[in-house]
Amino acid sequence: MIFSFKITSTVLYSHLSSISRVIASKSAMPILECFLLDLQDGKLLITAADRDTRICTGVEVASQEGTGRIALKAKMLMEALKEMYEQPIEITVYDDLRVRFTYRNGQFDLVGAKPDEYPTDKKLTGTTQKLEVSSALLKNGLEHTLFAVSLDNMRPCMTGVFFDITTDSITFVASDGHMLMKYKNSTVEAEQATSFILPAKPGQLLKGILKGTEDDMVTVEFDGQHAIFIMEYAKMTCRLIEDNYPAYNNVIPTNNPYRIIVDRQDLLGALKRVQVFTSQENNLVRLDIADQNIKVTAQDLDFSIAGEETVPCQYTGDNVKIGFKSKLLIEQLGACDSDMVEIQLADPTRPGIFVPVDSEDNSELTMLLMPLLLND
Repeated sequence: MIFSFKITSTVLYSHLSSISRVIASKSAMPILECFLLDLQDGKLLITAADRDTRICTGVEVASQEGTGRIALKAKMLMEALKEMYEQPIEITVYDDLRVRFTYRNGQFDLVGAKPDEYPTDKKLTGTTQKLEVSSALLKNGLEHTLFAVSLDNMRPCMTGVFFDITTDSITFVASDGHMLMKYKNSTVEAEQATSFILPAKPGQLLKGILKGTEDDMVTVEFDGQHAIFIMEYAKMTCRLIEDNYPAYNNVIPTNNPYRIIVDRQDLLGALKRVQVFTSQENNLVRLDIADQNIKVTAQDLDFSIAGEETVPCQYTGDNVKIGFKSKLLIEQLGACDSDMVEIQLADPTRPGIFVPVDSEDNSELTMLLMPLLLND
């Protein structure tokens, strides 16, 4: 025997689940299909990684004998623990890399891999920057932007979330060329202005492990190639996108004479119902704004179907009409927390701007959506 320890089965499974999504089902490096278990003084460190991202989390063990490391196939281990009800489990690692799991009703054995084959953690080199942010702020920023990143690998800079950091604020930006999400918070202080682009996959992983509370602080350290997110309960290292992000503020129109205020849930509900009748080709939904109402319409001429709803709004002025891709507009409105939203428009060919009427303290959310051409 090399080492052994006891832990609750559900606690172990919970920690494995929280980081398991980083592991690829098929990897050119078979060792990256494994969890790395590292037993230290009273604590089990669990690591999961792919070629670009590494996450480590720690959990206290009930008892232990010896110390050491072992790599275990993630899929097999997760499946073995998934259906096990909460109970103590003893894990024993032997010299031949055999690992025995003993619990109340039985036992099972797995064959581990040599831990020395597991890649070491990346180290920051050159000029590094450091930032302290709350878990709540970081999670909010990612939740408001991640869904808007581009899937087009021909423009790598657009496939991640842009962190634009000044001495008194942090702005999260994501865009796929059709919509843009910008979330700014003015409670962060940095020594100097800087920025980096976080790829979408580690962004999703980070969002999943963050507790999302104001008291939980996250230390962010980064250089030109990698970033490290350090929490009390976990640590994530990932490769950054090495590219220049477009000047996002230049595409947000400021001269928007038409301002409409509408109940977000009313408009969102109408869009979800009416989008059933949009054309599969363009998913176009039309907004006709006049007489304190927004008429939401959609039609598919190929199948001779159409639908419309009317939503009350606060607006006085000339009649306005504009078309949007309903799926994208629904995603944007769904990411907004305010009861009321203001729609800012100029003409049917320029982007529509959507902003919450009731913003969080020290935060600003700006949502941009490119219009679709109307036939009339």
